[in-house]
Amino acid sequence: MARTNAIQTNFLSGELSPILFGRVDTDRYTSGVETCENFIIKLHGGVERRGGTHYVAAVKDSTKKARLIRFEFNRAQSYVLEFGENYIRFFTQNGQVVSGGSAYEISSPYTEAQLDEIQVAQSADTMYIVHPDVAPRKLVRTSNTSWALTAPSFTAPKWDATDKYPRSVTFHQQRLWFGGTEGKPQTIFASKSDDFENFTLGVNDDDALEYQIASYKVNTVEWMSSTEVLLVGTSGGEFKVTGGNAPLTPSNVQVTRQTSYGGKNIQPRHIGYQTLFVQGTGRSIRSYEYSWTNDSYDSEDLTFLANHIGDEGIKQMAYQMAPDSILWCVLDNGVLAGMTYDKNRSIVGWHRHTTDGTFESLAVIPQSTVDQVWVISKRTIGGVTKRYVEYLDPDLHVDSALTYSGSAITGITSGGLAHLEGKTVSILGDDAVVPNATVSSGNVSFGGASVTKADIGLPFTSTLKTLAVEGGNPAGTAQGLQKRWNEIYVRLHDSFFPKINGIRPPVRSPATGMGTAEPKTTGDVRVRNEGVDLDGQVTITQDLPGPTHLLSIFGTLSVNGG
Repeated sequence: MARTNAIQTNFLSGELSPILFGRVDTDRYTSGVETCENFIIKLHGGVERRGGTHYVAAVKDSTKKARLIRFEFNRAQSYVLEFGENYIRFFTQNGQVVSGGSAYEISSPYTEAQLDEIQVAQSADTMYIVHPDVAPRKLVRTSNTSWALTAPSFTAPKWDATDKYPRSVTFHQQRLWFGGTEGKPQTIFASKSDDFENFTLGVNDDDALEYQIASYKVNTVEWMSSTEVLLVGTSGGEFKVTGGNAPLTPSNVQVTRQTSYGGKNIQPRHIGYQTLFVQGTGRSIRSYEYSWTNDSYDSEDLTFLANHIGDEGIKQMAYQMAPDSILWCVLDNGVLAGMTYDKNRSIVGWHRHTTDGTFESLAVIPQSTVDQVWVISKRTIGGVTKRYVEYLDPDLHVDSALTYSGSAITGITSGGLAHLEGKTVSILGDDAVVPNATVSSGNVSFGGASVTKADIGLPFTSTLKTLAVEGGNPAGTAQGLQKRWNEIYVRLHDSFFPKINGIRPPVRSPATGMGTAEPKTTGDVRVRNEGVDLDGQVTITQDLPGPTHLLSIFGTLSVNGG
């Protein structure tokens, strides 16, 4: 067997589609993986075990779906709104807004079936909300416990119950824009300048305007995006709306088709200078940006290398700018997918995230130094469906978790874990791994351990599996040849030891006392004498309730030259 020193220095291409497993000739293959589950692709090249979810509250009615929507006044004042069947509830600062000892809520006209088609546009403390079957609404915040949802008194509105109502909304050039009613599917409507609820048409530059997009097919306006120009996505194509070289007025509207991919009724997201939208099939995410070379807008399929993820159907998306640039998506199968993305560095890396149950909705809000991802998880507790509002916490590594900090205890006896009744939970106590336990009457025992701080929640496993090895054969390709790792090293940063091809390197001795904190390692960890197979793949897993940050994989590989 020929010997070689092999290394995978980064994982930036993320999880690749199985139909690309033969493309050993590409750069993406050398930085891709077969599986990246519950690991996040980091912009610097490594992968990090995702944070667990911190339990906040159950939705109002767990028998019905709910949806999360972001409301941001500024980085210091941001909220997650829980839209459910005819109500809205509010969350901020890691908790639920309460009034008089109960969850604060207001009534709304939106039914469970209508939640997925809601779109919003916000300016300061005011948010306009649209749905094709409901007259537009205005949500205004006065304080944490003072919100009002009203039907605005529009002047000369261009829609009614007969033609139905706009399905898309945005602000652009000091006007409020609506688009796509049932009666006028290809029409966009703009308010008077700086008078958002006045739609009186006229010839003056600041008057409201109405424009029907000319197209050979009747394609509904599905989304709008305010950039240097107004971008309009219909079910059949993407258009640029300008006033020539001047601000838009009733007399200078110019609409030109740029591309013909078509979009889905999901609000687009901005990443840098790009607009990202879901293609009409619901299976692809496309970028949209101006090309100086072509003097027009171009679009790239960002799910091309991981089409198996998009094929599950994209339901919602939200963008997390910090600490890593990630577009998060809820898929129709309940998986949370992430795309680590940096256009300037050619980074597009997909990763999948699963839990004990499924993910149904998400929203991202800013915090002081990072952006916070909130989710609605659907879980089965005691044979009953429960839906919980939770947020990803990078300091936790268990799901639907609660934490304790205080005087020494040997278990939870207050009944505070009732939301996980009957579930087996994983426990980290004083940074030591405590044996798994089952929640009973909302309580759990720490198996004799006495701790002053604890993380308690549902266990999950993070898995990274490399692609079949290419290289190491002086005569040519290594595909189809027997391979053996004589030794494998994984380079870690501040991590619990993971399993490497099912083997966890020893970190304790028989003399290690119970309750001793799990050691964290920065450096290289080795396993030796792996078996022989045709692929030479390496699988890294972590099922302990602690961190794992994998920087690279390398070692000595023997390849049978035949």
